[in-house]
Amino acid sequence: MGPRDALVVITLKPRPRLLRPILDYAKTTRVNIIVLTDQMGALWARKFASAVLPCHVASHGLGPSYTAMASAVHLLAVAFAERAGDRAAERLELIAEIHEELDDTE
Repeated sequence: MGPRDALVVITLKPRPRLLRPILDYAKTTRVNIIVLTDQMGALWARKFASAVLPCHVASHGLGPSYTAMASAVHLLAVAFAERAGDRAAERLELIAEIHEELDDTE
């Protein structure tokens, strides 16, 4: 990974202990780090990220809702595919070939 790549991180509390060292290392590679998190985690994420997308994850006592975060991921994918054009289609083909080789999908 390098400056032309992006690492998209989706995180809510409690965060795994391993996340901080991974993000620290990612910063050294100059990869663009995009963090999707709740509004309370936005300040924490700014230490690592090129872009922080705080999402509303109201829980109402039943745990956080991931709907806003899933929607944000979908919008990021659509925006990237539109911008990347043919390169995105080629990458999707490559990923499909990897899945076929691994035989990890039905």
